[in-house]
Amino acid sequence: MGTPSEAGSKPGRELLGWFILFLGAGALQLPALGRMAMQDVDIIEFELMFTSTEAMRQVVMLGPDGISAARQQLFIDFGYLVIYGILLWKACRLLGARAARRGPAWVAKLAPTFAWTAVIAAVCDAVENVGLLVITYGQTGQPWPALAGGYAATKFILLGLTVLFLMVGLSSTFGGPRPGPDDAEPAPAG
Repeated sequence: MGTPSEAGSKPGRELLGWFILFLGAGALQLPALGRMAMQDVDIIEFELMFTSTEAMRQVVMLGPDGISAARQQLFIDFGYLVIYGILLWKACRLLGARAARRGPAWVAKLAPTFAWTAVIAAVCDAVENVGLLVITYGQTGQPWPALAGGYAATKFILLGLTVLFLMVGLSSTFGGPRPGPDDAEPAPAG
């Protein structure tokens, strides 16, 4: 076992490793996203199609090359969502441990909830991807567009809340440990 400083740095290094994987998996999606964009299809618009009419429009706009690119992106995204789910889960847990040592208590208390919120967002992304894949195979009727759009919207909301918690929580843990009542300096003798 290493020194306390070595032990404390291992979670940070592990988190950095997951972040690098996150960036790498994101970069793997760029060529497919570029091919979709060449067909004038934006990934956010594609993910948030709620109606059959919009699903048919998107499929027609994509054409054969765009459909191939969309499928490629979706298959890569299955790995990506696992990576970002783990990354955000670990980040929330690490922030919770930091807040337990330094304060504030509300960050430590909410960290496990937001860790699971990130996992739920990744699960929503997986369900969304299944719906989008079904659409790329020609099933543009309901429930697929509404299913994909609903789960995509839920994913974006949950991810936004988790990232906001991480930013606010991290900024609130700076400044060192908060003094407790036992840490108060004695009043000078008069």
